[in-house]
Amino acid sequence: MSRAIPTQRMLIERATLLVILVIFLAPVGWLIVTAYKPARDIFSFPPSLAFTPTLANFRGVFHYFDLARLVESSLIISVGSTMLSLLIGIPAGYALARARTRLAIVIAYFFLAVRTVPPVATLIPFYLMMRDIGLLGTWWAVVLINATLNSAFVVWMMFSYFRSLPKELEEAALTDGCTLVGTFFRVALPLVVPGIVASALLCVMFSWNDFIYSAFLTRSETKPISVALLAAYGTKDINWGTLGALAHFSTIPIVLIALLLNRYFVPVYVSNEDYRDKGSAAAEEKKEYRRIYLEATECQRECGLQRIGSIVAQAVLRVCRRRSGSAASERCNRERP
Repeated sequence: MSRAIPTQRMLIERATLLVILVIFLAPVGWLIVTAYKPARDIFSFPPSLAFTPTLANFRGVFHYFDLARLVESSLIISVGSTMLSLLIGIPAGYALARARTRLAIVIAYFFLAVRTVPPVATLIPFYLMMRDIGLLGTWWAVVLINATLNSAFVVWMMFSYFRSLPKELEEAALTDGCTLVGTFFRVALPLVVPGIVASALLCVMFSWNDFIYSAFLTRSETKPISVALLAAYGTKDINWGTLGALAHFSTIPIVLIALLLNRYFVPVYVSNEDYRDKGSAAAEEKKEYRRIYLEATECQRECGLQRIGSIVAQAVLRVCRRRSGSAASERCNRERP
C-alpha cells in the first residue's frame, strides 16, 4: 500500500506535466505544420492533419528575404549585447554580493526592477540619443539598449550566485598571497561558471526575441529576423505560410543554443537550492572548514615555510569536509623536517 501511493502520485504528476506541455507546445506545432501546408489547406474548416506537404512557402521566403543577412543581424545583436552585459554585470554582481551593507539585497532587486521597465517608456529617449550621436540605424543602437537592460538582469542573477559562495574560499586565497583581483578571477569566477552560462543564455533569448527596439532603431540593412516576421502581415490578410516558414529560421538557432547550454543551465538552480537547504549545517561546515584551514596555515608556518603552497591549500580544501583538525595537524607534523 505504501508503494502504491507514491506510484499513483508520480503518475498524476507526469500526466499533469504532459497536459501542460501539450497546451504550451500546441501553438508551436500548429505554426510548424502551417509552414508545410498549401494555402487552401491552411484555412480549411475543420482543420485537418491530412494534407499534401509543400515547400512553396520556404521557396517564397528564400526568394523575397535575404535570410543570411537577417540571421547575421540577429546573431550580431544577440551576441554583442550578451557579451557587453556580462562584461558589466558580472563584476557589478560580485561587488554587490561582497558589499558590507544591508542595502545590498535592496539594490539587487532595484536592478531587477530596471529590467521590468516597459520598452515603450525608454524607446523615444533612446531613439533621440542614438540619432544625436549618429548610431541610429546601426547594430550598435540595439546592442547598447539591450545591454543596458540585460546588464541589470545579470547583476541581479550574479549577485545571488556570488552571495551563495562561502567567503572562506576567497579568504583562503588571500591568505595564500593572492590579490583581490586574482581572488575574483581564480577563485570566485570559476565557481559561478554555471551562473554565467545561465545569464548568457537568458540574455541571448531576450536580445534574439526583441522586436520593438530593433524595429525602430535599425534600417533595412540591419534589421534582424524578428522584425522580418512583420512582413507576413499584409494590409488585408496575414500570410500564415510565410510566417510559419520564417518562424523556422527564427526559432531553430535559439533552440540549438538553448540545447547546447542546457547541461550548464539546469544544474545552476539545483546547486543553489541544495546549498540553501543545508541551513545551519552549511554554516557549521563553513566554520569547521575555516578552522581547519587556519590550523594548517599555522602548521605550515611553523615548518619554516614563508608562504602556504597552492598545492597544500588545494589539498586542504579537498579534505576539509572529511578530516578533522587533528588529522590536518598530523599530516603537517609528518611533513615537518
